[in-house]
Amino acid sequence: MGIQRNNHSIVVVSTSIIIAFLLVMGLLQVTSSYKKNAEKEIQIESLNKAIEEEKLEYIELKKKYENINTREYIERIARLKLGLIYPDEILIETTN
Repeated sequence: MGIQRNNHSIVVVSTSIIIAFLLVMGLLQVTSSYKKNAEKEIQIESLNKAIEEEKLEYIELKKKYENINTREYIERIARLKLGLIYPDEILIETTN
């Protein structure tokens, strides 16, 4: 009966050690998963911010594109960059 009891104790201790090992491994996996999840959340937040910035830039560029096709813009650029005037206008230049 002493040998059976000793074997039973060994089985209980071995099973307890295995269960403890599995619990520790599971805890490590959960901790690792939480860390990866936190990193992904930060990455998602960063990407969402970049998306918003790109949307704002798109809106600004769209406005500029729409403005480029207006007669007023074309006239302004023709006057400022190319020095063009209408035939009935007189160009007066000043020196500073």
